[in-house]
Amino acid sequence: MRVFLDSGAIIAYNRDRDDFHAAASKILDALDEQNTPVCVSNHVVEEVVTFLQAREGPEKAFQVGQGLLQNRQITVLYVNGQQIEKALRLVRRRAGLSLCDALTAVIMEENGIEILCSFDADFDHFRNIKRLH
Repeated sequence: MRVFLDSGAIIAYNRDRDDFHAAASKILDALDEQNTPVCVSNHVVEEVVTFLQAREGPEKAFQVGQGLLQNRQITVLYVNGQQIEKALRLVRRRAGLSLCDALTAVIMEENGIEILCSFDADFDHFRNIKRLH
C-alpha cells in the first residue's frame, strides 16, 4: 500500500497553528511508524514550499522541502507533459478544481495509488480515491 500526500496535509503537519495540524500529525506519524511508503509529486513539493515561504519564511520552507526530498520513505513522482494535458482536461470539466489537485488525481491513477492523505473534500468527487483525513 502506498499513500499520496496532498500539499494541505504536509502544510498542516508543519504548522502548529493550522486547523488540521492535530489530524495531520496523527495520520502522518502513524504512516511513519508503520513505515508506509508515501508519494508526492514535484508540484506538491512546489506548492508546499511556496506556501511555507510566504507564511513561515524561507528557512522553514527550505527545511520542509529538503525533508520531502531526502526522506527515504517518500517517493517524488515527476509530472510529464502528457499528465499535464490530462490534468488540464480535468480542470476544464470540473469547475473549481486546481491544476495541482487534478495532477494529483492523474498521477495517483497512473501509479495505482488509491489512498490520499488530504483535508480537501474536492477529492471526494473521484471514485478511485480514498481520502485519509
